[in-house]
Amino acid sequence: MSRSLKVKKHLSFPALCHSLSEHFNSIVDSRLSARCVHSIHDAFMSAFACMYFQDPSLSEFQRNMEISKNNNNLRTLFDVETIPKDTQLRSILDSVDSEVLRPIFKDYFERLRRAKQLEPFQILPNHYLCAIDGVYHHSSNHVHCEACLTKNHKNGSVSHQHGVLQGVITHPDKKQIIPIMPEPISNLNNSYHKQDCEINASKRFLQRLREDHPRLNLIIVGDGLFSKGPMIQEVLANQFHFLFVAKPADHTYMMEWLEAFEELPTIEYTDLKGRNHQYTYKNHIPLNDQPDTPWVNYVGYVMTDKDGKVIYRNSWVTDILIDNNNVKTLVRGGDVVGKLKMNALIP
Repeated sequence: MSRSLKVKKHLSFPALCHSLSEHFNSIVDSRLSARCVHSIHDAFMSAFACMYFQDPSLSEFQRNMEISKNNNNLRTLFDVETIPKDTQLRSILDSVDSEVLRPIFKDYFERLRRAKQLEPFQILPNHYLCAIDGVYHHSSNHVHCEACLTKNHKNGSVSHQHGVLQGVITHPDKKQIIPIMPEPISNLNNSYHKQDCEINASKRFLQRLREDHPRLNLIIVGDGLFSKGPMIQEVLANQFHFLFVAKPADHTYMMEWLEAFEELPTIEYTDLKGRNHQYTYKNHIPLNDQPDTPWVNYVGYVMTDKDGKVIYRNSWVTDILIDNNNVKTLVRGGDVVGKLKMNALIP
């Protein structure tokens, strides 16, 4: 059998679905077995099928499954014996710690690595972009639990939220993304005696990401929330690189340093549409005026139209040494978070 056929079989839908089924079967069921009608496996596989069939809601999925043909497909394709109803499905899923799903992410990632499907995602030689961002998937003024984050509004109301710190392997030239096991932003994970937040969740995410992938060379990409000293130090402590948005208003001391130089290394060109692209960079400058500040490398980018009007402007800091050969690549890599948000690729 040829290598290409082996790769195709290794990553085929039946192979991946079978692996998923095995992972779900390995989840320990802490419920009283005498009262259980539906297995953990069937609940999780049904939830996955709901996403696979792209049903807009669990209730819509249930209605579709009442059709005999679809019901048979669920049993044939996903090895589901009994299909829990909407409320039952939610109840079973909520009773299981999401951490049990971590081996699935590692398994699928390893399958892609072995099949050399990760190589096209390299942004620099042997380095990959991992974009991170906070994503909130539940908000209610009434329904809440002890894990919920709370948000006080100006009108006096309080909303309750669930969220995760999501990471994805991405590339500016690719529509596909490879999700990493997310880290819940949850007060159940909070050991700081105050509400959990994206930064604390990010620190936990980085530690577990390194444990899951000890030899993977990653460039952590994020928005301006992350371009602060403690977060940068956490990234470096876990032996990752960083590429974070650095807004001038948030980094006045660093900008004063840059303004003190007579000129900065700059690359400039005009594309076929008449737009001008200007890349400016400077290595080894302080992030802020604190004694323990990280020393970072700065890159700025400005795009103007043929009339000189600014279309887009942004700037980043990184620990990667910048030169004329990689500055364009770093700018494209740093911009992936904004594009992911715009296209809703991060769930």
